[in-house]
Amino acid sequence: MGKIPPEYGQFAAVLGEIYDAALDPSRWQALTERLAHLFDGVGVLFAQDSRSPAATVFSTAGIDAGFLDSYIAHYAGVNIWTPAVAALPVGAVVTNDDVAERRRFERSEWRNDWLRPQDLYHGTACVLGKADGVVTEFSIMRPEKAGVMSPEQLDMLRLLVPHLQRAIRVHQELSTARVGLHGALAGFERLATAALIVDQAARVLFANAAAEQLLRGNDGLRGGRNGVLRAGTPPVTERLHALIAGAARTAGLRGADPGGTLPLPRREGRPLVALVSPLRTEPAGLGFAPLAALVLARDPDRAPAVDTEALRALYGLTRAEAAVVAELANGCSAEAIAARGDNSIETVRTHLKRSMAKMGVGRQAELVALVLRNGGPGGFCDRND
Repeated sequence: MGKIPPEYGQFAAVLGEIYDAALDPSRWQALTERLAHLFDGVGVLFAQDSRSPAATVFSTAGIDAGFLDSYIAHYAGVNIWTPAVAALPVGAVVTNDDVAERRRFERSEWRNDWLRPQDLYHGTACVLGKADGVVTEFSIMRPEKAGVMSPEQLDMLRLLVPHLQRAIRVHQELSTARVGLHGALAGFERLATAALIVDQAARVLFANAAAEQLLRGNDGLRGGRNGVLRAGTPPVTERLHALIAGAARTAGLRGADPGGTLPLPRREGRPLVALVSPLRTEPAGLGFAPLAALVLARDPDRAPAVDTEALRALYGLTRAEAAVVAELANGCSAEAIAARGDNSIETVRTHLKRSMAKMGVGRQAELVALVLRNGGPGGFCDRND
């Protein structure tokens, strides 16, 4: 269990905002502003393709829109911090002195033409995720006179990073599952992903239809006596319960465990993948908010469904265009889509070009990001295609 810092009240408030943002994407901006203020700088949550200059900015605090536009248009390609950060493991927290020699940094176009006009110098980057060459980062940048972060601030940031990672994973899982759904009125009940809300003792408080079907199958995950969630073997059950207990304590602002990911072996096929996360809940009546955790269970042998009818309704796609977009979002290349269907590669590319125009994006990666909010399932097509 992570050590709770002395500034517990402030830390607990930030934790609450992190897990609120996981379930409500509109809260990422407020969270970014909170973190920028906490660490005395400007903040940005973004993803960058380490193989090209492409970058997508999700939320910022303290950065002028004009500078953001120039970063996406040009400076993402000359940011000398990017290659070194991209090579780091997920969870790493580094300063600019860790990733670039000071003299080279001082002479760079990145320093002199983008950072200097904003009176920015010191940077601290957190690697929150990596997939297919795309690195998701949260960065804090500060003026030269402000100096580097103090050891206490770096310790605080390192303690928050696992929670930011978990929140992003939950956000991506839910975004993937919610693609094409008309609003969130039906919430978890309409998700294709198995979603369970459990208390600190792993008792099931809620299971959506997909989860109930999974539990009835009694293969990899089941509801035991007294409604307690159990895995297929006692050792895996013990690990699952430990993740749930830690995540539930964090949800009640009584701990600092971010939850985790756990494979759940089955009788046949690849293991289920369970993602356990703190779940912020409202107080029940006049009492305290219950200690609860969210468990998302996915079958890696099944691709999550993308609602093609909703894509058609939302973006005016034809049936053929929506089918191609859905397959692309499920991890298939244009060549693989053509090979699996009756269309030529030229026809598939035409459908993609028209779909991107209707959806207001310029690249296939942006199209997938729009559909899946960067939470692509992966692994559902042969990667040799």
